[in-house]
Amino acid sequence: MRSHIEAKSPAINGASNKLVKTLAEMIYERGESYKGVAKMVEGYFEDMNLVFNNLANSTASKSKIAIIVGCSRWSGVVIPTDLLIADQAVKSGRYRIISIDIVRYKGNAPQQMALWGRYPVRESVITLERV
Repeated sequence: MRSHIEAKSPAINGASNKLVKTLAEMIYERGESYKGVAKMVEGYFEDMNLVFNNLANSTASKSKIAIIVGCSRWSGVVIPTDLLIADQAVKSGRYRIISIDIVRYKGNAPQQMALWGRYPVRESVITLERV
């Protein structure tokens, strides 16, 4: 999973997402807090697409899947991870959303707050049904 800047890109790529690309470009243009953050954000969603494809291939119709995700903020750009992942899952045609439940709001990294101010981001449970 490309959830940190040191993660290597796999030989297989998942589907790209135009909104994620736009958010990554905004992060890059504002100045990455760490070199490679914009690519990491894009890679995370490509990887999650692969995860959901693998889950769909190994679960039966009507199976329930729940995943906990935290949104993030890079260079002042909020990444609505919960909504983007749910959207990807539905657009794959293999899932329907049962619920997206916000379980808490978490703070930003101190470096982000120093530059961009405090902005709590969601941590959510996404519950899907395999169609």
